[in-house]
Amino acid sequence: MPYVHPLSPETLKHWQLLASPFSSSRSLEEPARPEEFYFRSGGHAELWCWFANCVELDEPLSVILAPSGAGVTTFFRQALTSTGIGNQAIEVLAGPWNQPVSAASAEPMTSAARPAADQLCRRVRLINAPPMTSPIPTWPKLRELADAYRSECLFIRIRTETRLGIVNHSHRTFRMSQPTSDQLESCFSNSLRRVGAVREIFTADAIARLARESIGYMDLATRVHEALTIGHLEGLHQIGLRDVQRMMQPEVRRAA
Repeated sequence: MPYVHPLSPETLKHWQLLASPFSSSRSLEEPARPEEFYFRSGGHAELWCWFANCVELDEPLSVILAPSGAGVTTFFRQALTSTGIGNQAIEVLAGPWNQPVSAASAEPMTSAARPAADQLCRRVRLINAPPMTSPIPTWPKLRELADAYRSECLFIRIRTETRLGIVNHSHRTFRMSQPTSDQLESCFSNSLRRVGAVREIFTADAIARLARESIGYMDLATRVHEALTIGHLEGLHQIGLRDVQRMMQPEVRRAA
């Protein structure tokens, strides 16, 4: 699984950047930071609309089917900072996947600031199911969680629906696909501008190649940070297509 490491101060200085283009990897329980880059793609905009609709309708269980790298964890982290959707006050919490029913009333792991006491507040809980390398979630497990949090709007992110058997059940489901190469290119360019890139660090064909080779946002972030690190170590002043092709070799990536 890709892991995004922050760039060293020396690498940032070499490329004249104010900060790392992408945030470092971390768990959902760590909240979003004010300076964190969030690229709201078309898929994310659709997910926000669906999310708001489920909260408005007070859905007891909603499932987001999305592969790793689609940006759902980032979406969840942004949602955790929300205290309202339209005129509806909400308290958004993050809960663990393997929490037993008996622990459902325990202190939440993460919570946004609580709305004013005189507002009718709807509680929303977000749960990230294990990655595909872990045991595949089952429908009974989803129902167990729904029963445990029956007074809340529950959103569960599933990375695969293989053998899950949830398609014919009466709950709201959002299917999110991997971002396209065009979306990854746009994310790439926006992330560099945000951290103060005043020159063309990557050529256009290098950006296109990195976006085309990446599987999702986290993979893109990992590759970009690796390329910037290698480019700094090699004393490059611009990263072109040939540099990217060479940097994608396993032995060069390991050296970074």
